[in-house]
Amino acid sequence: MKHEVKDTVLLDVNVESFEYQEGVPILKNIHEQVRNIVRPEVEQGQIVAILGPSGIGKSTLFEIIAGLRTPTKGMVQTYDTVLKTLVPVRAGLVGMVYQSYELFPFLTVRGQLELGASKGGLQGSTAKERVDFYLEHFKLREHSRKYPNQLSGGQRQRLAIAQQLLCSNMLLLMDEPFSGLDPIIKNSICELIADVAQLDELMTILIVSHDIEPTLSIADTVWLMGKTADGSATIVENINLLERGLCWREDIREDKTFRELVFDVTKRFGELNGKN
Repeated sequence: MKHEVKDTVLLDVNVESFEYQEGVPILKNIHEQVRNIVRPEVEQGQIVAILGPSGIGKSTLFEIIAGLRTPTKGMVQTYDTVLKTLVPVRAGLVGMVYQSYELFPFLTVRGQLELGASKGGLQGSTAKERVDFYLEHFKLREHSRKYPNQLSGGQRQRLAIAQQLLCSNMLLLMDEPFSGLDPIIKNSICELIADVAQLDELMTILIVSHDIEPTLSIADTVWLMGKTADGSATIVENINLLERGLCWREDIREDKTFRELVFDVTKRFGELNGKN
């Protein structure tokens, strides 16, 4: 698949260790980067997945990348589109979409987006233009005066993503977006994530999941997370689906090599969790 990997680093994760208790690392030796990948005549951002069994430490790494926790040793940086350089992550700089689609029950759809724009530093006509763009793009315009409890699950999810895009710096984290959903809804979420990735080539979407098949089907890179000998967790393998020709394809689930990869990763989950 023809593509170019540019020098621009969009996300730099350097977690030497993270400890709740001194001398007992929960995470260690995690060193990964996301670079800008472009394809001729295609607007495509990066979709990276942190994949691993439940309880492996994915949520902790998620919170570190989001700037909600600080590594005991190390640093996480994300690309600043204004300064054109990497800056340390901090709470509020990164968009986060949780399973519960956390929204303010007392704000309308438009109000939720206006709040996101305000947190993102947008003002006046610029803020209004961006809010109007997302209302239109995510098919929420006719629902702009409704409150979250008046929306369907899919509408709430689109609203939560749009709000976080308005207040983030081209980095969107999604926590277990497929958990507990039926296959049809999972497919619609895959389509939505792909749509969001195509908003800008610098868009970086990071999915944290233990749901193997839909995660592999949507990502271009997978960070496979597992336990080390001392019980701490790390990235045990970086799976480059782009180099394998297993991404950015609508028919990917029909590919024999893709199905074999799903089977192999599924078999490894017990091993990754330190279980036989």
